[in-house]
Amino acid sequence: MFALALGKTIGLENEPVILAGKSTLNLNSYYGGYCYAPLYIFCGKHLLAAKLRPSNVDPAGGALEELQRVIKQIRQKWKNVEILVRGDSAYSRENIMGWCESQTGVDYVFGLAQNSRLIQMTIATQSKAENEFEQKLSPIVSFLETLFIPDEELPQLASELIENSIWYKSLDYQTLQEC
Repeated sequence: MFALALGKTIGLENEPVILAGKSTLNLNSYYGGYCYAPLYIFCGKHLLAAKLRPSNVDPAGGALEELQRVIKQIRQKWKNVEILVRGDSAYSRENIMGWCESQTGVDYVFGLAQNSRLIQMTIATQSKAENEFEQKLSPIVSFLETLFIPDEELPQLASELIENSIWYKSLDYQTLQEC
């Protein structure tokens, strides 16, 4: 197997598979056609789980059950491994986050869906990132302050997920905004 004993990131992903035929169960207007919406769970380049689903389901549907199954199997071999579950805003659900929080050695990083309140909170960060981009003319990664207690390991864990990061030591960061 791969080196999970050192601690790894498990990624939840939902990538549509476009179909040639037509099925009413598989019509998805977001993706503009007929497709399946399989749920994938990866650890690096290793596929840990794949669940074929029609595209008319909630993107997070079945994710918790698959995550529980995969982590149970990992724990049978590596009891004390630290696991970081990563996913986009589709997986930022109370049941998934609550379960992760209830498990020893399981942390999570999920995106947040864009909303008016979040946009208002990010205006200063976006402005700063835009100014830095205009000066450097290269991609800028900026973060916003959150309300949870700073974790000394957060910059190290996040730098494994995000390349070319800029870390401001005085603040604790969670949300990424790329220009």
